[in-house]
Amino acid sequence: MQHMAFTEYSTITNTTQISYINTTGTNIVFGNFAAYSDSGQQLLQFQTEVDALYAASLVAPTYVQYSSQDIWNNTKIPNIELLQGKSSQDGWYDATVAFRPTDFSSMLGIPFNVTNPVLGLDMMFQSSYISITECSPLVVKTQNEVNHTNPYPTIDNQTPNLNYTLAISPSGTLIMSLNLFGHPFVLASSNGQNLYTPSRLPGTITFASLISGTPSTDPENPVYAYSACNITQTFVDSHIDCPQGEWCHVDQMRHTVNPGPTSGITPGFIQAFTNATSTPGILAHSFTERYILDPDHLDREYDTFNITQTVPLSQFQARLALLLNTYWQAGFSPTEQTTGNLSDNIAGLVATVANSTLAQDVYATNWGWLATLFVCSVVLLVFGVAGAVWDAQTIGPDVLGFASGIIRHSKYIDLPKGDSTMPGAERARMLADVKVMMQDVKADREVGRIALGTVGEGTQRLKRGRLYR
Repeated sequence: MQHMAFTEYSTITNTTQISYINTTGTNIVFGNFAAYSDSGQQLLQFQTEVDALYAASLVAPTYVQYSSQDIWNNTKIPNIELLQGKSSQDGWYDATVAFRPTDFSSMLGIPFNVTNPVLGLDMMFQSSYISITECSPLVVKTQNEVNHTNPYPTIDNQTPNLNYTLAISPSGTLIMSLNLFGHPFVLASSNGQNLYTPSRLPGTITFASLISGTPSTDPENPVYAYSACNITQTFVDSHIDCPQGEWCHVDQMRHTVNPGPTSGITPGFIQAFTNATSTPGILAHSFTERYILDPDHLDREYDTFNITQTVPLSQFQARLALLLNTYWQAGFSPTEQTTGNLSDNIAGLVATVANSTLAQDVYATNWGWLATLFVCSVVLLVFGVAGAVWDAQTIGPDVLGFASGIIRHSKYIDLPKGDSTMPGAERARMLADVKVMMQDVKADREVGRIALGTVGEGTQRLKRGRLYR
C-alpha cells in the first residue's frame, strides 16, 4: 500500500474579485474628508482616527517598518522611482528587492477585502501616491521669513492665490505650507451641498522645523530648518503575489499607461498633518519632525534639534514623502485600514480580478502498483473460487496434511520392508513408486469405512451418496 498510495502537492486555481480602496479616482481628496464635513463631531472623530493610524505607523516595530506589509497586514506599495535603474520588460520593473522603510511609498498598505486568507492570491491593481521632488537645500530661516515665504503669493501678480495654505503646529515647532497648481473641482458633501473647490496636484510644499538648543539673535523671532519642494502625484500599476501561508508583497510595478486626473487636496489636509503628533502648549518637536531627524529614536531627548546639521537632503526628501503619504493614505478609510474587511458602502471601493490558488497535500496513486494489486486480487479470487469448487467435489476428508500420522497407524498400507535406521532420503527413494489413496476398506458392508491404503487390485474408490465412518 505504501508503494501504491502516496501524498503530493496539488493546486487548484480559480478567479475571484477582490475589492480594495481606490486612491486614483477623479475626485479623490484627502481621505473621506468630505464624507465627514457635515458634522463637527464626525469630523473630529475622523481626524482622531487618522491621527491614531499615523502615530501607530510611526512607532511600529522595526520588522514592520522593513516588511512588505504594515502592522495590519495590508500590502505596502514600493516607491517606483527607486526601481528605475532595474531592467524592465514592457515597462514592468522587478520589485522583489530588500527594502528600507523609506523605499516604500507609505507606511500603510492598501486594504484589500480578502474573504479567505487561506488561499494564495496574485492580482494587479492601480494606486497612486504623493511624490516629493526637487527639494531645496535645508537652510536656516527666521520665523518671519518662513511665514512670508511663498513662491506663488499671487496669480498674475494681482489675484490672491486661494490655493495656498499656511499651517503651524500647536507647539509652534513645525510650520508648513501647501500651494497647489492643478485645476480646482467642486467637492460636494453627503447632503449635496458644495463644501470646497480643492485644487489638484501638482504644487509646492514647504517644511520648517524649529531649531532648538542654539542661541537665537531674537527670541521673538526663532530660527527654523527650512526647505521647499515640488509635490506631485505618481500613478502606478502593481502586481501583488500572496503565496499560500506567506506574506503578500509587490513583485512587479510599472507606471500607469493612461493615468487619470491628479487628486485634489482639501485646505484642511496640510493643517491636519502639521498638527499630528504635536501637543498644544508644549515646546517639543512632534514625532513628524523627530522621524525626519532620526526614525530609530523618536523618544530621544535632544540638547540640539537641528535637521540641517544631521539629515542629508536625499533622506529628508524621502522621509517627508513617506510621512505625507502615510497621513494621506490613512484618510481614505481609517476604520477599515485595521480590520481587513471592507464593507460595500465605502466610497471609492473598486474591484480587481485575482487568481486564487489553494495548495494542499492530496493522496495520489502509482498506477503500476495499482495494476499489480488488481491482478493479484483477481488471481486470488480465481483460486479461491476454484478451491471452493474443488472442496465441493471432494468426497474424502481433508487429512492429507497429516499423511505421516495416518500412514503410521494404518494397517492398509503395504510398504516395502526397510531398516529402522535407514536415512530419510534413502527411504524416500524406496517409496518413490508406492501409490496410496483414500479408499473404502469395507466395501462389502452397508456403511463403508474410509482409510488411507495402498492402491492395488480390488481397491474401492469412495462413492458419492454412500455412508462412511
